[in-house]
Amino acid sequence: MNNLNLVQFNMTNNIVAIQMDPLNKISFATDSSWLIAYELFKRGFALFIYTPRNLFYRDDEVCARGNFIEIDVYFPAKYNISKTTVINLAKTKAVIIRQNPPFNMEYITTTYLLELIKDKTFIINNPTEIRNYAEKLCVLNFPSLTPATLIASSNAPEVMHFIETHKQVVIKPIYAFGGLDIEKIKSTTYNIKGILNKYVRKYGNFILQQYLPSIREGDKRIILLDGEILGAIKRVPEEQDFRANLVVGGSAQTTELSERDHEICLALKPELKKRGLFFVGIDIIDKYLIEINVTSPTGLVAINRLYNKNVEVEIANQIESKLNCML
Repeated sequence: MNNLNLVQFNMTNNIVAIQMDPLNKISFATDSSWLIAYELFKRGFALFIYTPRNLFYRDDEVCARGNFIEIDVYFPAKYNISKTTVINLAKTKAVIIRQNPPFNMEYITTTYLLELIKDKTFIINNPTEIRNYAEKLCVLNFPSLTPATLIASSNAPEVMHFIETHKQVVIKPIYAFGGLDIEKIKSTTYNIKGILNKYVRKYGNFILQQYLPSIREGDKRIILLDGEILGAIKRVPEEQDFRANLVVGGSAQTTELSERDHEICLALKPELKKRGLFFVGIDIIDKYLIEINVTSPTGLVAINRLYNKNVEVEIANQIESKLNCML
């Protein structure tokens, strides 16, 4: 990495800012944010990257402290990075929100700040709706598409009744990601109340869903771009696990979308477009919608590899089309 001369960037208004995790914490070979960034850079956009903690409000401006970046090689990643500077995000062409959860108060605060400039620059995704459309809760708006679900913050009688009714359930934190702390509970599991109390102490609340045995065959991650299907993969869990998330060892495979999959996507499209949720990843197990990922959906690199595609091209095309409509 070498320092860049900032003069070339100070004279441009063709900036795309990306709010993301630090570069030293991402896997360049599989990271969807890096793939999108590279395509935008090739198209002549000046890339500015910053972390959520470097977003701030000052004197009626929403600013970010970060770095411009020039990408020489996509992978193995070779790039040049500027000295740290501050920019007014309202002056950029677009802001892309791509940091991973947990969806905590720091994350929520960034949505409040970015909300102040959403009428001045194109933000992916709409920060208001990232905040209002929590990924594991927003599916409750589509009860006919989801498995039996219970949200709770204690081991109340209703919780035990739910577990006894469905015999096997999955418990997971509401605002985490990547399969973190997801467990399977049977009605015969020892010390169920202890497990529930652990979740309450750690997270304050939790979600229970009916366990779907077909997860052994994998779930489907479908990427939706402006409401339309961009691509999909099947994620198959390791033999000793039931979690299909790639970050915990699930493997990506090709898949074909069923009539039910298309039905789910079609049902979601009007709501996603209305809310300005431009880039979304949904998870389906068997015939059920499990999550709607609106913060930082992944899977693009796997789609490209499995289908010999370049989905980042279509994403950049759509971004440019949106920007042209704003002129």
